Amino acid sequence: MPPPKKDVERHYFERFRTLLQPFPEGTVASTEEPDFLVAGSARTIGIELTELHRGTPPDQVPLQATEAMRHRVAAHAQELYVQAGHPPVRCTIFMRDFHIQKSEVEPLAAAIVGIALRNLPHPNSSTHEDYDWVNRHYFPEIINSISVHRLEVITESHFTCPGATWVPTLSSADIERTLAAKEGKYAAYRQRCDEAWLLINADIGSMSTWFDFQEGAIVGPFNTSFDRVFVMRHFGQALHELPVARPTRVQSLA
Repeated sequence: MPPPKKDVERHYFERFRTLLQPFPEGTVASTEEPDFLVAGSARTIGIELTELHRGTPPDQVPLQATEAMRHRVAAHAQELYVQAGHPPVRCTIFMRDFHIQKSEVEPLAAAIVGIALRNLPHPNSSTHEDYDWVNRHYFPEIINSISVHRLEVITESHFTCPGATWVPTLSSADIERTLAAKEGKYAAYRQRCDEAWLLINADIGSMSTWFDFQEGAIVGPFNTSFDRVFVMRHFGQALHELPVARPTRVQSLA
């Protein structure tokens, strides 16, 4: 099962705090809108976290949604397998490039457990089965293949669904799209802090966040209300602060 959202946010925050030196001094609190508050003696900084995903054409399902459903199927299959008391295995499921509907999660998970049991190997061995025309009555077409490993070192069952993707080149439009998605909440963030920062996370577990990073894509400046904006690349543990151009706010006269 994926870790809780707040645990993921805390992981991102701690990595950010390590990479940004010097980091503002103050008491850290995990909150909502923004995700973290750093309360210092003179000011409070709010830090909102978001993720950098590739753009999606209007007629397509976002890659992150497809990934999430595949992981949901694998997690439910693992849950069913463990609840039934079967021996610990490592089950790897390779799926074809189709989006899974919510109504398909339960039957797919049950089918995966059935295939794993059909192929349950002897101790310290592995088995593998591919979809073909002959086994289609129990092997869903959306699944390309399933491998089952039963080794002494495996003490807990683990079902995974790895994937593959092309890696697009990062563009300034990707940054601008991510900023625009958070811009409308800036005023709400500022009600709780003196400055609002935005931390954009890239190259994390989801394939939709993987980019061929080009320095030219972050030269800016980027139009945003946020006081400071950062892009953190998790694969290379690199932190980039984006140059920003904050909008001019016209104050009404009394």
